[in-house]
Amino acid sequence: GPIWIPKLYDGRDKTFFFFSWEQYRNFQGTSSVTTLPTDAERAGDFSALLGASTGLTNPCDNNNLILQGQIFDPSTTRTVGGVVCRSPFPGNKISTPLSTVAQNVLGFLNVHPNVAPSPANENGLIQNFLFNSNIPIYDTTMSFRIDHNLATNHKLFFSYSSRDQEQLNGTPSIPGVLDPNFYRSRFSHYLRFGWDDTISPTLLNHLNIGFNRLNDPSRGVSNTGQDWEKTLGISGASGVYFPVMQFRGSPPPLSVGYQTLSGGNADIAIPNSLIVSDSVSWTRGRHSLRFGFEWRHSQFSRINNANTSPTYTFQNFETSVSPTIGNNQTGDPFASFLLGLPDEQTLSVSSVNPRWNQNSYAAYVQDDFRFRRNLTFNLGLRYDVDTPRHEAHKAQSVFDPTAQNCGNADVPISPCVPGALIYGPDATGAKTYYKDFGPRIGFAYSPDWVRNTVLRGGYGIIYAALSYSDFGDALTSGTKANPDFKSLDSFTPVQSLDQGFPAFTPPSNAKDPALLNGNNSSPFFVGSDYGRPGMVQNWSLEIQHQLLTDLILSVGYIGSHSTRLHSNLVQENSLNSKFFPLGTKLKDPVISPEGQATLAGLGVSVPDWFIPLFGDGVQVGQLLRPFPQYSNSIDTASNLENKGQSTYNALQTKLERRFRNGINLLASYTYSKTLTDADTAFPFFTGGNSGVFGAQNPNNLKAEKSVSFQDIGHAFVLSYLYEIPVGPGKKYLNHGVASKVLGGWEISGVHRYQSGTPVMFNEFANSAPFTTNNFRFSLIPGV
Repeated sequence: GPIWIPKLYDGRDKTFFFFSWEQYRNFQGTSSVTTLPTDAERAGDFSALLGASTGLTNPCDNNNLILQGQIFDPSTTRTVGGVVCRSPFPGNKISTPLSTVAQNVLGFLNVHPNVAPSPANENGLIQNFLFNSNIPIYDTTMSFRIDHNLATNHKLFFSYSSRDQEQLNGTPSIPGVLDPNFYRSRFSHYLRFGWDDTISPTLLNHLNIGFNRLNDPSRGVSNTGQDWEKTLGISGASGVYFPVMQFRGSPPPLSVGYQTLSGGNADIAIPNSLIVSDSVSWTRGRHSLRFGFEWRHSQFSRINNANTSPTYTFQNFETSVSPTIGNNQTGDPFASFLLGLPDEQTLSVSSVNPRWNQNSYAAYVQDDFRFRRNLTFNLGLRYDVDTPRHEAHKAQSVFDPTAQNCGNADVPISPCVPGALIYGPDATGAKTYYKDFGPRIGFAYSPDWVRNTVLRGGYGIIYAALSYSDFGDALTSGTKANPDFKSLDSFTPVQSLDQGFPAFTPPSNAKDPALLNGNNSSPFFVGSDYGRPGMVQNWSLEIQHQLLTDLILSVGYIGSHSTRLHSNLVQENSLNSKFFPLGTKLKDPVISPEGQATLAGLGVSVPDWFIPLFGDGVQVGQLLRPFPQYSNSIDTASNLENKGQSTYNALQTKLERRFRNGINLLASYTYSKTLTDADTAFPFFTGGNSGVFGAQNPNNLKAEKSVSFQDIGHAFVLSYLYEIPVGPGKKYLNHGVASKVLGGWEISGVHRYQSGTPVMFNEFANSAPFTTNNFRFSLIPGV
């Protein structure tokens, strides 16, 4: 309504406002059953786990038989008769001091098994805790708008809308901060400002400014701002959530592992965008002109605190009898936890939270030109420029196939080889493309010599926005450290809980070109031409004829050809298919006689740095990779890779009976074919599930084009609306109480009949080593 404040402001016929607020709350009841340690186990008593004999003997226990579920004292580890072994805890009860940190953790596990023992839960040892709870869902929306008339030819408006959504991601397992669940939230804010200026009766200018902000956090239940490492007594680490305690390995008699304590979700994605656009509409004679511009600034910030607190993995091995005898039938992961002996401990730290900036610009002009009374042309041209993103702190890196990789102090490479990381503001890979011109031309023609007939057609080019599918994590090599300390023999524990997290080297931002040499991490590659947005050419021709007064038939052809699509077809470090005939020889160790013979036959020598980088077990195929210093693929899918294409051709027919006498009817039929090698805009995530994980042969991309898995060759749709002729103004029962009760009813429906989508057959085994190719079955005629 209008804004009117008595004696202060009279905004009637001048200022108007709108406001709405809505909130939805729901608590979905749910329950879960999980496995918690029994009270006896929490005290170190594992006598209930003792099972049958394994048939094996323990040299450290006078060759007594080893029992299933038996736990052993890690402090007694020694070698007897050439066998590394341990002595058992008497009565399967821990008799040595328990870890202080472990006891502090259990202080927050304030629930105990509550399911009655039975054979189904192995007498209360598994599936022994039932937790009835609820999943809260909150959804609040708010909208506000104000319009103001400065004058008859000047109008302003401002609007703001928001939506706050929050809910638990899954079913709670246990109460309190040790629940590994997390809150998934989305807070959306949208602001708009507009100004309409009627310069003359034929000239209108519209200015629009918009700002969008999303705050999309994933927040673990324990992420409350407390310094949990300090609370628990863990030195050497400081994160934002309760350290994660994982339990792996369930030797007999247990068949189900213990409940994981805490979860490591603590990250925020914040995309912002600012849009400024101005458009002018000008009518001059037989011309209706529109022209304008748009500037869009996009920012994506990633505050990733996930895994900043340690994740500890406890196995049964640290309390098992020996690394060589009975280690899969003895020990217990919770017993290892009580002693503070993890099998592995990891965390992740970053020196910078990336903030990615990207700009796009567009200008256009369009003219609807009424050339003759029965002939109109639509002419237009749009020009787009999209800049590849860059990191605000210049903390970015990218793989450059031409940069020289000379190794590092640990493993120097001489002579240097091509393929290394580059850093800084130039490490965007892609270059801005300045040739995206999009012409549009269309016409509508109603010939005098054929009454009630219109012929329409057009052609145009449009460009897609540059899109990344990495959630802001790519192109940041060198800014993260992921220390991972794991038992070297799955028997001897790494540093204990009470000793704190092991010392590690934080990310130094030293900008080492050889940072990823020899490890399993994938460098990120952005080709120089990847900054070219996807291009779609559309064309159409349609004839429409009025058969009867209210019956219209339309028949048309629509086609499109798309290029530079996101496709995941490029495999920068996959083995060249010319080496496939080597077969299993590719897996021979380089230092083996067989490997030496294969390489000699190919005329390939082994560089001095190769064995020190990968170790004696490195295989022949690794040396034959295009960039042998990297043991993994080189990621292109999440960074603008644009080698895909598609075509679409369709015959479309439509018969419409316009609404008359209470009846409306529309029937349409489409016959179409879609051929493509790029079925999805985000192949990195859909992967083999949609048949787009990679090319079978990256050197022959033409063979990748096939019928789209989304192709629907035939589609018939029938829709209708029928007003029942009953009620006021209708033929029947048009007065009285019956007309009020029975009047105003309608019958409507939509029916769709279509052919199915193609059935895909994929080979997921990836039988060729040293590739990321996606192999397909071959159709052999006559077989």
